[in-house]
Amino acid sequence: MKKESKYILGEITLDTGNKSISPLNDVFINYTFMKEDNWESWESLRKLVNIFITAYIKEHQDTNITTITGKIGVTTQFPFYKNKDSKTPKRQDVKIDSESKSDYIEFQNDPKPSTPIAERSVDYFGFSLTRGEKKIVNNIWLIDGAVPELMDGETFSNYIIMREKDNRPHPNIANILYINLEQLADDDDQAAELAGVLTGKINTPKDQEVKQIFQSFKDSFDAFKNDTKVRDIMGMKEEAFAEGEAKARAELDPIIDEKDELINEKDELIDKKDELIDKLKSSNDELKTAFSELKAMFVELKASTTDQALDPQV
Repeated sequence: MKKESKYILGEITLDTGNKSISPLNDVFINYTFMKEDNWESWESLRKLVNIFITAYIKEHQDTNITTITGKIGVTTQFPFYKNKDSKTPKRQDVKIDSESKSDYIEFQNDPKPSTPIAERSVDYFGFSLTRGEKKIVNNIWLIDGAVPELMDGETFSNYIIMREKDNRPHPNIANILYINLEQLADDDDQAAELAGVLTGKINTPKDQEVKQIFQSFKDSFDAFKNDTKVRDIMGMKEEAFAEGEAKARAELDPIIDEKDELINEKDELIDKKDELIDKLKSSNDELKTAFSELKAMFVELKASTTDQALDPQV
């Protein structure tokens, strides 16, 4: 099946060549929401998250998840990307603090990363609970694709800590909400249009709030592509990726060679087995023929002996 082409914001020029940038690019998304204008003046981040939360609430009205209200503070992982020698592990892309809760947002453009989302999300969930803050904690994963083991074909899938005996929620309410943006984009509402923008299915949104969010991405990209620090970060990521790929290939090639040798040995053994089976069949056929001949001789001998016994002249 032909892969569907996706819209991008543009390309950034690196030493290794041009790099296409989509709205879900991790460095870009952290760079964008690091800027206060995009979460305070324009409130693009609040609107983006609230659109998805509202869509989930429509389907699950008894949820404890609420939209983001009041004054907020935002931190992103952009400093993590700037400092390649950082000993601090990477956490969710964006943290949104409001008076009563904290929302951690992860923008995930690959549903099948090297470390599975089921594993990473639990690690991030742990990070979000170690802040010593008595707040509701929401971990929201915006994923460009399906994660079957977590979502069972659903667009939204929310997990909470509960007591096994009676499904009573833990007093420290915490959620991990997974959202399949690719699937959501096939619907026909505001959340679907926003999902289409994030996944590159749409580049001309009609909804006013989605238009504003998309415009903030385009404006941010204009600064992003010309930022020398960004180019350094992206260059390091591409080099690290190339090194990782080369290392993986170096480790994988001997395994592939060994596998090929084992396959060849297996094929040889199969051929030998087939030869032995053929020989056995041939021997068996010869044995059957010999046995038939021997049986015929015995019958003939028995008949001759019987005739002699009946002959009075003998």
